Amino acid sequence: MERVSPRVLIVIHGRETARWACDARRAVSMLHDPIVRILAVPDSSYPPFTSVTPFARRAYFRAVAYWREQQRISMQATIDQILPFVPAPVEVLWLPRLKGRLRDAIANHAATWPADAVLVDTPALLSQLKSGFLYGGPPGETTCALIVTANDTNHLEGANS
Repeated sequence: MERVSPRVLIVIHGRETARWACDARRAVSMLHDPIVRILAVPDSSYPPFTSVTPFARRAYFRAVAYWREQQRISMQATIDQILPFVPAPVEVLWLPRLKGRLRDAIANHAATWPADAVLVDTPALLSQLKSGFLYGGPPGETTCALIVTANDTNHLEGANS
């Protein structure tokens, strides 16, 4: 009987905790010959622009550009911590910035690339990543394991979704 490699989607959104990359590497290393895809989803949530003066407008957009670049650098650093420790080749996809639509972006991608496990950090997303979220069905019909790491403990928690 031929063994099927598990498909693992690692979601990076820019708000991962310091030890999360280590947790993700450990989770992937427990699988036999996984197919790994890293999904980088930058969040474009930033305060709204409220001033009408040209100086404030320029300063605001410079600050937003700087924040976006810092987020990209931070996300790339997380990816760089994971890549050397997972089986090659790893596909890294950068999604366009989606203001406040992180859950939808992850769900849409998971629908087109069905993963056996999704790794994501931060309990803030946990409320959005409930049973049925990945494939839109009732809790009993989903086929993907969702692994969420908690910010305060940095331990892997398995939740069947």
